[in-house]
Amino acid sequence: MKKTLLLLALMLPLWMAARTPEAEFNKSWVEYDVFSNGKKGVRIHFDFIADGCKGERYELYLYMEDENQLWLRSNMDGYKNAYGQFTLVDPFTPNYLVSHFDDYEVFVPYEAVSQGVPKAYWAQIAKNSKSAPIGTSKKYSLKWPAQVVTAKAPKVTFNKSWVEYDVYRDGEKGLAFHYDVNVEGCKGKELYVNTFVGNSRGEWAKSRSDSDKYKNNSGHVNTFKYFKPLYDESHFNDLELFIPYSAMPLAENGLTYSYTSVIGFKYKTEGIESIKQSQFYTLDWAAHSPKSTSTNDTPLAKIDKIWMDQNQNRNDQNGIVIHANVVVNNRKDNQLMFCCYFYDKNGNQLKTTNSTYASSDGYLIAYYYDTPQYDNTRWSDMPLFVPYSVFPQVSGKSDYYLMYSVRDLSNKFEYLVSQRYDFSININGVNTNCEKPTIDWLSDYSSTVASFEVKAGVKSKSEVTSTGISVNGNTYRGMKTVKNDGYQMRINETVTLREGSNEIVLSATNSCGTTTKTYTVSYTKAYTEPVYAEKRVALVIGNSNYQSSPLANPVNDANDIAASLRGVGFDVKTVLNGSKRDMENAIADLRKRSDKNTVALFYYAGHGIQKDGCNYLVPVDANMQDAADVEYACTDVNRVLSNMEASGCTMNIIILDACRDNPFERSWSRGLGTRGLSTLNAPRGTFISYATAPGDVAQDGKGRNSPYADAFIKTLKTPGLGLYDFFQKVEIQVENNTGGTQIPWMSSSFRGQFYFNPKQ
Repeated sequence: MKKTLLLLALMLPLWMAARTPEAEFNKSWVEYDVFSNGKKGVRIHFDFIADGCKGERYELYLYMEDENQLWLRSNMDGYKNAYGQFTLVDPFTPNYLVSHFDDYEVFVPYEAVSQGVPKAYWAQIAKNSKSAPIGTSKKYSLKWPAQVVTAKAPKVTFNKSWVEYDVYRDGEKGLAFHYDVNVEGCKGKELYVNTFVGNSRGEWAKSRSDSDKYKNNSGHVNTFKYFKPLYDESHFNDLELFIPYSAMPLAENGLTYSYTSVIGFKYKTEGIESIKQSQFYTLDWAAHSPKSTSTNDTPLAKIDKIWMDQNQNRNDQNGIVIHANVVVNNRKDNQLMFCCYFYDKNGNQLKTTNSTYASSDGYLIAYYYDTPQYDNTRWSDMPLFVPYSVFPQVSGKSDYYLMYSVRDLSNKFEYLVSQRYDFSININGVNTNCEKPTIDWLSDYSSTVASFEVKAGVKSKSEVTSTGISVNGNTYRGMKTVKNDGYQMRINETVTLREGSNEIVLSATNSCGTTTKTYTVSYTKAYTEPVYAEKRVALVIGNSNYQSSPLANPVNDANDIAASLRGVGFDVKTVLNGSKRDMENAIADLRKRSDKNTVALFYYAGHGIQKDGCNYLVPVDANMQDAADVEYACTDVNRVLSNMEASGCTMNIIILDACRDNPFERSWSRGLGTRGLSTLNAPRGTFISYATAPGDVAQDGKGRNSPYADAFIKTLKTPGLGLYDFFQKVEIQVENNTGGTQIPWMSSSFRGQFYFNPKQ
């Protein structure tokens, strides 16, 4: 038998490598009306286990359906698939061979569902959208209609307003009106904001514009803007409307001017409806009014300076960098093109076959696109790179000039400014087709030993003059390099790694420069799993005959589990309907029967209580008049842990089928306010299994055994299950047999493997 266990331990790494990825969903729950990133919605939680997925990227897919079991629709990016169906994709990477995600959260804003009312949701886990899922949850219900907040009455609050004078929009100079407003009860509705200008005679100002864009049906100065609130309570800190000077009246002596704005609904067929009008704000029109009907202020662009750097390297190429200091006025939000065309000294425009630097008609060009964010924007340095290789390859010095231009792509490629700059290129001594070396990594990215061989290949069009390597900042000297396998050089160097991540930096240098590449290599010590001796001892306790609230099955559970454990080699002692003294004497005896070569198991079925975060097992002779009697009348589970730890056992297994309701609390004047048991911190080498989740209660069962004991006994008959696989199978059976109302739990600090029923 020892030889068999040793062989299994040696085969375990191979078994782990070939393990088929699986995912099991335990449960799910929902929080309603939560906020995340400014949006209101539901936060859905999942409890699941990912098995055999360590270090791999997986994705959780969330789906929703309506009462007819049809997929819902979504118009929001990030919450729909290619067909417009609601699909949330959330990536994750398990860190362990068996990873337990006990609270995996995803957020769904209410607005992500654009068609249909969610009635159910479910999830799948897969590598990607094209691979088969490794696990699928059951369908869980949603209370979506009851949670969505009903619409409020439309309400608008104007907080403040201000005006910018002499701004340019769409090539015209004028006024920009700004509003800070709160809008309620208008989520998803199309609203308008509308500005009017009036004078101190109580008249609306007549528009001088020929465009209907800046006047209403009565010819008064007026401009519209439409917007749509995304939330029940939306804050717009800068709603902007523009009116050009050409639409405004000329100022008259003695008249003052003011403006106001209206916000309302816009309907597709019924027209508009006002919600709120702002107060009248003062307009400083006398100081800014045009002096005549002419309002043509020509927008400007100016090049203050052009300069050039020679023999510069960009993307492994040598060339020139052209710099310019440019100012552009009144082109806010317009896409601009900064470009250079090149000419020889006779004025002939240069051509090139390099597609990166060729215009549509083959002329040499360098260009860059940018969009001004302000009415007056300055670029202190707009650099453009041009490699030497695109210029005519003549020996010696060549004279050229360029035309630096700024063009407005948003306005039919209008030229804003153009300026000439003369320069020369001396081709002699310049590598016009310079390329730095390339480095190919040829080693693995992980190691189980500290001694690691770095392998890399270096390619270069010119001679490699030096190579370098450093590991975690420490430089290695005398590095071995050989010509090999089509590479200019081959790097082979044995380095020493530290546990965890290691940063390895490789460099190679030729006449064009140095290439540096950084790689991360992970070192994890090879783990040899312990081989457990055949000595197996167990203590099984079953308490049924309580004076208050007796239980039907714990004695049956204890007898049947004891018999099953004896069948797989355990020396079992049983306590049935034990008093506190009986239980604690048996726990002390378990310690005496155990040593460092022992696998010790403790099983308890009966009533259990938690108080102040501690768990207690209830003897049948317990007499508790109040919560204060708990620690004196019951046996602390920590007594079991300390005795098993004191025995020096390599491995301890504790099974608590003791999560039923507290029957004594009904007669107490003040209860504990808790249900079930709390979680325990498992000491090193200890595995703890609970019949149900912390804080929940387990079922006593309607047959001979509890749901947990029944699943444990049946699973014990299956050979070849490792410890975690064994208890996961128990958990799945309990959850299925109780309709998901009871979900067992695990806590472990045990490393290695153990088989209740090894394969023969």
